[in-house]
Amino acid sequence: MVQTFDVELKDMEVRKVEEVEMEIGENTYRYLNVNFDNEAGDRLVFKDKIMDHKENYTRGKIGKLTLTISTEPTTKTAKNGKAYITEKTTILIKDFK
Repeated sequence: MVQTFDVELKDMEVRKVEEVEMEIGENTYRYLNVNFDNEAGDRLVFKDKIMDHKENYTRGKIGKLTLTISTEPTTKTAKNGKAYITEKTTILIKDFK
C-alpha cells in the first residue's frame, strides 16, 4: 500500500543551483542540484532530473516549497537468499512559488 502526503516549507530561499552531468558507460545523465534554506534553519538539497525546471530556481528567490512524499513497502532478497521488507521513498517537488 502506497502512502502519500504533502509537506509545505515556507519562506524557502534558493541558495545555489548547480548543473551536473555524469557519464556512466555510454549513458550521460544530467540533473540539477538545488540548495534551499530559510531563516528557521530548514535546509534541503534536492536533485531535480527535469532540466527545464532550472528557470524556476533563480538564486535568491523566496517562496513556499511543497513536497510530495510517497512511501511504499517493497520486498527484496538479501545476499543470503532470504526475503526482507523495506520501504521505497520518493520525494518530488510539487510546487515552488
